Formats: sequence, C-alpha cells, structure tokens
Amino acid sequence: ITVVPISLPKELAREIDREAKRRSMTRSEFMRDLVRRQLAFSALRDLQSEVARRAPKAGIRTLDDAVRAVREMRKGRLK
Repeated sequence: ITVVPISLPKELAREIDREAKRRSMTRSEFMRDLVRRQLAFSALRDLQSEVARRAPKAGIRTLDDAVRAVREMRKGRLK
C-alpha cells in the first residue's frame, strides 16, 4: 500500500468522516472507494465520448440503431 497524504478543508474532512461512519467504513476505505468510483466514472465518460465519435461512421444515429448494433455485435456480426 502507498500512503497518499492530502489536504482537505476541515468541513470536507468532517463530511467524509460522517459518511464513512454511516457506511461502517474507515476513512481510508471510504476514500479508496470514492477514488475507484471516480476513476470508473471517468473511464465510462471517455468510452461514451469515443462511442459518440465513432457512431455516425457505423451508421448509428438513433437509439434504435444503437440497440440493433449491440444485438448484432452480441451475435458476432458487427466488428
């Protein structure tokens, strides 16, 4: 494990401690979970941007087009 000291405003630290306690977590557990969630959210946002960029080239313009493409991909027809 690597220790990463950070500086937080007192009120934010209190909020973190209250929420961690509410969830029966330590401050460290809560912060690790928070960072993991943020990283996953960022990765999802990046993926959404990439899909939005590529969709028109694949003929995907509507939600119905997207559903069709996913179904075809799952059947192994779309590359």
